Amino acid sequence: MTDRRSPIEWMKAHPGAVDAVVAVVIAGLSLPEMWSDSLDSASGYRSASVTGALLLVLSTLPVAWRRRAPLRVLAVVAVAAMAYEVAGFSSTLPFGLLIALYTVGAYCDRRQSRLAGGLVGAALVVVLLQVRWEPSALQVVANLAIFTMAWLVGDNVQVNRTRVADLAERAGRAERERQAEALRAAGEERSRIARELHDIIAHSLSVMIVQAGGARRVLSREPGQAAEALASSNPPAVRP
Repeated sequence: MTDRRSPIEWMKAHPGAVDAVVAVVIAGLSLPEMWSDSLDSASGYRSASVTGALLLVLSTLPVAWRRRAPLRVLAVVAVAAMAYEVAGFSSTLPFGLLIALYTVGAYCDRRQSRLAGGLVGAALVVVLLQVRWEPSALQVVANLAIFTMAWLVGDNVQVNRTRVADLAERAGRAERERQAEALRAAGEERSRIARELHDIIAHSLSVMIVQAGGARRVLSREPGQAAEALASSNPPAVRP
């Protein structure tokens, strides 16, 4: 059977597959850049090697497991990305680290998320100060701001998700309370109707008993009056 779902619906239904595709794509974009930059002798970058390729792979492919183990993925990606930078290989935009920081902000406990983000930020500052070029304060701040923004976007997503879930829970609770109140009101109405029917029936029976007793008393003296009393005690016939 042909899957008629839209691409967005398919991606929502297969998040692991989407993450795997993203990981392969960013790895595929990073590796050629390392080799092309290393061919330029004036670039000052370290020549491409298996070590550099391995570090790039470790800083990108773990993104495929980012939702399952966000903290572990961040640890592996951060260490690999920073080691790659310190080793002097061609500088590439660390997509893997940015995605890992976003994921930690979006899915982890906020206390753990802030701690992990702070540790990565501190390590980044140390790495930036130890690389082959001497960065200015503005460059350090700019780089740190980029990674902080990735974490903040994820944290904001988590806050919004929690707010939506809380609103949905409140709406569900209000609906359940409304249904319970409707059932309670219906039960009270049934009880009221039952009491009224009981009173009507009891009153009718009392009248019939009184009339029947009166008829017995006058039956021997005034048969006509007794017959009239007995007739009035019977319920009216239902006409078709």
